[in-house]
Amino acid sequence: MSRIKLTPDQEKAVFARDSSLLVSAAAGSGKTRVLTERLMAYVTDKAAPRDINSFLIITYTRAAAAELRGRILEELSQRSAAEPENRRLRRQTTLCYRAQIGTIHSFCTTILREYCHKLALAPDFRVGDDDKCSELKQKALDKALENAYEKIGEDSDFAALVESVGAGRNDSRLSNTVLDLNEKMQSHPYPEKWAADQLSLLELSGLTDISETLWGKELIENAKQTAKYWSERLDEVWLSLNSVEEENAPIISAYGESLCETMGALREFIRALDLGWDEAVSCLPIPFARLKPLKNYDYEELKVRLISIREDCKDACKNLCAIFDSPSEKLLRELAITAPAMRALLKLTLEFNKIYSAEKRRNNLLDFSDLEHFAVKLLCDPETNDPTETAVEISKRYTEIMVDEYQDVNAVQDLLFRCVSRKGTNVFMVGDVKQSIYRFRLADPSIFIKKYLTYKDFGASEGNDPKKILLQSNFRSDTNILHACNHVFTNTMSEALGEIRYDGKASLIPPDCAAPARGKTEIAILAVPQAEDGEERPDKTYLEARMVAQRIKRLTQGNETIFDNSLERPIRYSDFAILLRSPNSAGAAFR
Repeated sequence: MSRIKLTPDQEKAVFARDSSLLVSAAAGSGKTRVLTERLMAYVTDKAAPRDINSFLIITYTRAAAAELRGRILEELSQRSAAEPENRRLRRQTTLCYRAQIGTIHSFCTTILREYCHKLALAPDFRVGDDDKCSELKQKALDKALENAYEKIGEDSDFAALVESVGAGRNDSRLSNTVLDLNEKMQSHPYPEKWAADQLSLLELSGLTDISETLWGKELIENAKQTAKYWSERLDEVWLSLNSVEEENAPIISAYGESLCETMGALREFIRALDLGWDEAVSCLPIPFARLKPLKNYDYEELKVRLISIREDCKDACKNLCAIFDSPSEKLLRELAITAPAMRALLKLTLEFNKIYSAEKRRNNLLDFSDLEHFAVKLLCDPETNDPTETAVEISKRYTEIMVDEYQDVNAVQDLLFRCVSRKGTNVFMVGDVKQSIYRFRLADPSIFIKKYLTYKDFGASEGNDPKKILLQSNFRSDTNILHACNHVFTNTMSEALGEIRYDGKASLIPPDCAAPARGKTEIAILAVPQAEDGEERPDKTYLEARMVAQRIKRLTQGNETIFDNSLERPIRYSDFAILLRSPNSAGAAFR
């Protein structure tokens, strides 16, 4: 058993066995502690103890891997000191240095060196640094473009690409587009197959409605969400008006006809979106008839709220009109015009990647995406995505695969973890989609979200079905700070904004051992004055800094006190921390 008192949810995450487990660990909920304790629980299990080097532990960065290894060694050292006669514990300290605790790329490098003969790789391959890879990319890109220009008279698609994306004094825009597209392609397990799928999407023959295309479906779905949201907001206001009909009779009489017309049109537009693009176009614009004047009305707050919601709805509907401004026939014709250039872009990117791969082979180099994609070739059947014989052989080495920061994996990495596991039953995933910040590195938080939504709560399912456990207790922050965070994000974060709904399951909860709340959390809003005629607008950063300085001065020179180790004393300058998004640009004003 763990020497440290765990919360009930932490205890479940430490001792749950026999199935894949997703731990959604909120900020400050002790996820590193849980991962370490789970590992220790396996190592010290009296019935079936496991060696620490039988685990594959993946972290996002090398620094995180080094820190985790240090935490594990510290834990082993403390336990060995408590049980000096336990030779097995002392042995685990030695094994810890050989355990696979590292990044996904370090894991891929290890197995590629071991099985290089199966992939025709040189066993002494090197992982290229950014400068060398950039040099080879530029060389490959120049060659790919040179080859394409030699045949431009025979390739009308490439000519269309040059006229559109490549238009300008040089090919820099086209070159950057190819490099960006190639990088994004590498986040897919089979980039060539993905490119072929995109080429097939550009085949528009037989389509009569733009909603039959992938892009049309996306626009229809987004429009449906927007229209439903504003329809519900207006319905809510209308119901509140009619709940006290006698008191609100003047405003109902003045605004009711216009509101009902708008609400009815929104509902009709929502129904039309299910029928097709052209049906939706025919329902726009949404009418917003002029409101009748309303004077001497006591309930100003309700009146202002209604008008505010109506105006915001009106702006949203204007945006919908800008999207649904053309019939399907015209849009399909425009897509057909752009299709040749897009086909050429995909083919040029594939050609660039082919030449770049040859250059890397010639230099005995692999880049980071190569490490992942060669591992996919080694471990995954391209037709079924099932594990290969090699993957099955490797999977027997591991008691469990533990992956930290799972919200930042991509489709390639997710496939690799599945292939080296035992049919997905021994994968322990820890993460928090609210902390996903690596989209620019092609992380795909939707993988985490899909598992979060489909896995059943721990205790609600039996057998080896995948399960999830939520760690919501935050041990870092004061209770008032947690309440403030929950208040802000409950009102701003939704599936449309942030990809996950900030509800009771996503909230941060103070632990049972939390100290009573002290003080209060405030949000200060600074109204920046407009510039006068002939004057520059006041500097916002300076105004913010001045407001903060005045606040600190008032608190330090007044009678305010603070509790320090249970002793009350006056507030000092050292009690303040100023956190800035960019200290380099804003620091001077604050200093």
